[in-house]
Amino acid sequence: HLGRCGESTMRPAAPAVLRVALGPSRRLAVSLAAVHLLAAGGVAASQLPGAVCAALLAALVANLGFALRCHAWRSCGRSCVGFELSETLDVEVTDRSGRHLAGSVLGSSFAAPWLVVIHFKVKGSHLPRAIVVPPDATDVETHRRLRVWLRWRRADTVQDA
Repeated sequence: HLGRCGESTMRPAAPAVLRVALGPSRRLAVSLAAVHLLAAGGVAASQLPGAVCAALLAALVANLGFALRCHAWRSCGRSCVGFELSETLDVEVTDRSGRHLAGSVLGSSFAAPWLVVIHFKVKGSHLPRAIVVPPDATDVETHRRLRVWLRWRRADTVQDA
């Protein structure tokens, strides 16, 4: 569009944002339980003393409870219940308690039809964090768009660097 004297009246497009709301995931809950059960079987089959086996099994049960609550059921305060990804692969995460964390998506993120893992670094923190997005945690179209977004945006970012 041209205005007076041939000047462009078009404004630069606002950066696109992908919004993803996350719910509980039965698939992730079953996977976590299966992996913890395999680990418990390995501990039980080991030749470790009984007290050590009991301590390891108790730790596995506690870890399973934490993982189910925070990652599969998304019911603890730190659980990610939604996030926004920008074109530049900046991410803003919202947890169940309503807190917002801003960060940048890392190249170690993973996108496949059966699972998406978004690694990101929170601004001001040294340790990376992860958002696990199984296909049943959001609707099918959003999961597809998220995979495409990560693949294409990451490729664009790597080429621009």
